[in-house]
Amino acid sequence: MPFITITKPNVGDPTKKQSFADLVIDNLIFLWNQFLSLVGSREIIVNGSFESDADGDGIPDGWTRTLFTGGSFSHEQSTAIGDLKSFHGARAIKFTSPGGAGNGGGYVDTTDFVECSENRAYWLSWQSKSSVAGVRNKVDVTFYDSTKTLISTQNIFDSTTNPAAWTIQTAGFKPVANTRFVKFRFTGADNTNTTAGDVWFDNIQILTLVFNNSIAVNVPCAGHTWTPPFGVYLVVVLI
Repeated sequence: MPFITITKPNVGDPTKKQSFADLVIDNLIFLWNQFLSLVGSREIIVNGSFESDADGDGIPDGWTRTLFTGGSFSHEQSTAIGDLKSFHGARAIKFTSPGGAGNGGGYVDTTDFVECSENRAYWLSWQSKSSVAGVRNKVDVTFYDSTKTLISTQNIFDSTTNPAAWTIQTAGFKPVANTRFVKFRFTGADNTNTTAGDVWFDNIQILTLVFNNSIAVNVPCAGHTWTPPFGVYLVVVLI
């Protein structure tokens, strides 16, 4: 099915199903398939750079936002060269915690389910910075089965030593048995920490690790080392 140029009807013209509505739907399907061919799969996070806010509600499209007590949120936009409000594109998100017991910033969750496979290892990549190192930032992955029923949640990042400048950060995970979809949560200034400060997130991506040749090695944790054989260029550690 090729892309077909559609002529806009004039005001007052009858709109026929075959000549207009079907063509719009067919073109959307065509463009979606073209998009998938570019990204290689549907293992993508929609609006991972927080650029889009079509309804203008201050919350990026494709995300839901929850605030802790005392927390605030802003959809940051760079307006001048070097203002560093964002690092990828023009926009980022920012959480602010006033500090003190029970207070915090907040978190965002992906709205869409991201397709995945339990037979693959994944890397999650994002960019972030904090106004003070001691706030607590977290990243969690929630696993769902083929019916999109919750299986479990796994924390893959939890830090109170955070960079003051924009920094690329990563965390690996392997979906648990029967996982077919995942969702992600990014927490800035968690309310279990009393430190006041700001946290920014930007450029969130999910990456698939594909191996042409791989081996699995079980290594006991305490006091043991493992030397990779010749020709190994990448090691993924699953704990």
